[in-house]
Amino acid sequence: HVNIVRGSSSWVDKSGCRDFDTLEDHDSTIISNHNKTVSVNDDVVSLGDFVFGKGYLAAERFLNVLNFKTLYYVYGNHDRPMEDFFAKYGNKVSMNGKTVISMGHYFEYSFHVAFKHYQDFIFCHYPFLRWNKCHRGSINCFGHEHGHINKLIEEILPQARMFDAGMECIDYTPISIE
Repeated sequence: HVNIVRGSSSWVDKSGCRDFDTLEDHDSTIISNHNKTVSVNDDVVSLGDFVFGKGYLAAERFLNVLNFKTLYYVYGNHDRPMEDFFAKYGNKVSMNGKTVISMGHYFEYSFHVAFKHYQDFIFCHYPFLRWNKCHRGSINCFGHEHGHINKLIEEILPQARMFDAGMECIDYTPISIE
């Protein structure tokens, strides 16, 4: 949204803003980085806050230009447009050869990441102090914090298998689960 972008934000304290001149620069960078990294045959997990301040048609426009085969969508706290999108089309939406699936607020999945090795992931917009199978090596991926609690996690929970996948933490570029 316009206030998270330094060049267009009306916030007095811009320290939490992303370093883009315009919202259009911000959005085009994210789309370009996504499409350079993700193929039309890839599965994607999105951790919410997709199109804050815009309607479901904006969500649909963004989904149409992004590469993916299946997008598993986990709701964030600014997701009225995505809630409206799924309310209009259903929780599993086929569009232009792609599928978008609402996972609600929480998604667990075991990915095959190496020969005969599976890694359990817990996806939620928010971080957890404890999560399913955390004592067995599962990884909690979250986004809500914008990198603000990573130092705290390192200091207080150094052994925790937590990953902030918020845009600021991954250089606005999707990362492979591997």
